[in-house]
Amino acid sequence: MGVGHLTLRLEGPGGFAPIQRSYDIQTRAAFLPITIVDTAPLASRAQWQAPRDGLSTFAPDASASISFSNLAGMDPAPLLDSLWRYPYGCSEQMTSVSMPLLYYNTLRSQANQTVDPRIHNRVQDSVTTLLDREGPDGAFGLWHAGDNEATPWLGAYVTDFLYRAQRQGYAVPRAPMEQAYGALRRVARLNDFGSVGYQSEVYAWPGSNDTKELLRSRSAAYALYVLARAGQADIGQLRYFHDSRLNNEPSPLARAQIGAALAFMGDRARSQHAFQMAESALGYRNIGDWYQTPMRDLAGVMALAAEAGDTAMVDRLRRRLERDAPDANQLMTQEQVQLLLAANALLQRSGQINVSMNGQPMADHRIVVNAQRLATGLVFQNLARGPVWRSLSRAGAPLQAPPPMASGFSIDKRIFHLDGTIADPNTIRQGDRVVVVLSGQPEGARSYPTVLVDLLPAGLEIESLLNPDDGAGANYDGIARHGPFSWIGEISYTQVQEQRDDRYVASATLHASFRWAYIARAVTPGRYTLPAAQVEDMYRPGVMARTSTGTITIAPRGG
Repeated sequence: MGVGHLTLRLEGPGGFAPIQRSYDIQTRAAFLPITIVDTAPLASRAQWQAPRDGLSTFAPDASASISFSNLAGMDPAPLLDSLWRYPYGCSEQMTSVSMPLLYYNTLRSQANQTVDPRIHNRVQDSVTTLLDREGPDGAFGLWHAGDNEATPWLGAYVTDFLYRAQRQGYAVPRAPMEQAYGALRRVARLNDFGSVGYQSEVYAWPGSNDTKELLRSRSAAYALYVLARAGQADIGQLRYFHDSRLNNEPSPLARAQIGAALAFMGDRARSQHAFQMAESALGYRNIGDWYQTPMRDLAGVMALAAEAGDTAMVDRLRRRLERDAPDANQLMTQEQVQLLLAANALLQRSGQINVSMNGQPMADHRIVVNAQRLATGLVFQNLARGPVWRSLSRAGAPLQAPPPMASGFSIDKRIFHLDGTIADPNTIRQGDRVVVVLSGQPEGARSYPTVLVDLLPAGLEIESLLNPDDGAGANYDGIARHGPFSWIGEISYTQVQEQRDDRYVASATLHASFRWAYIARAVTPGRYTLPAAQVEDMYRPGVMARTSTGTITIAPRGG
């Protein structure tokens, strides 16, 4: 599995000039990759043997990462690995992947681990892509410039990352940063949102405790923090927020951001008070805010307290994190980022790790092995005086098809002929065009930031994507449609829809049922696995659904 290199050379007699061509060909499994993380303490002088058959249920190209940390629940290695592999690319996800990578090599060098030379290019690519999504008013789009899908809080998050990247020497031009700061100044004023292209409306659903006022308030707090870091904040505006608004701001992270901003500006008394209020608010839950969880807030407040030099608070919150932090594969991107920022602060004050592998000291406290190496038997011993935490992270495609499932979502996948009749996937001929219809719905009346992935079988290629105008019925805009594929019914709106070489990807914010579709052409005869389609909530791990896996047979043209 992976990218292979193929070279073809044609030679002939009589002075025929040889012709040579080279191609990169990528192969992948029929199933989406999974990650399983297991973390446990290892006492002083204790030994632990990695399971020899730990990768026996994975495809041959799977790998196991074994790492050690003296931070319970905050081992940077599995958190960084999880973000590195994150496959989607909206502005929040791209920022969440790249923000901790700014500190990746710092974290590894502080843990006596080798640095990764690929990091710089990965971060710079993210910087360039995010800057391409900035509009002339300084607002960043969720998927592209001017889409008005990003919240002002997300705009502050992207600007925060770009400022940090600029400070670390990445190529971030001054002009777009000045535009971004200008947008944040309007966000910080609370009553000036209409002049900047961010989405400040909040979807109201039964049980949600989020409001437009709360979104604006937490966005203003984050904007003030970013402006303070960049030396662009108004101290009077910060003090006004602290004195007049902080009591009505329930978010502990927003309170801590005001505290850190005041610390940057030299107002220690108000800063300490804001951090005290942040600590008292920990445990708050806003179920209407996609990016918020109590764990994210706990880690974020601790990282900000470390920035402000409040070591007593850092020590208190560290104990809570060590007690409550789950494994990396149970965390969403925002939680992973804030835990890594917290780990970055803690590793500067943590002790050394002393672990041996098969009797030899480990120079690097993380190794990545394949199934063959794992099967040889790897025994680790903690030689330090105190406990360490070991993490085993296994990643790759499973050997067996994962079963269909529905947890918070339902999903259905059907294949039709162009006239709307059901197609038998085992009686398709080379050159046939089929319509793949993917439908389902979330459980409950709430807002779901959704992504759907449908892997293609090897013999099909996507020819075109269908949009609401191709279907029938009144869509989100109320316009009646009678398109060429009206037999599908109503085709739902998407924020982004992509036809990649090997898969179909769609994303939208869902409040009810969805139906998306694309046209594919049978190009290569053979019998193939028909992969499952999978839909998931991007910020709630485990809220997802998956269809069953099947087979598809493509007969040769004329056969």
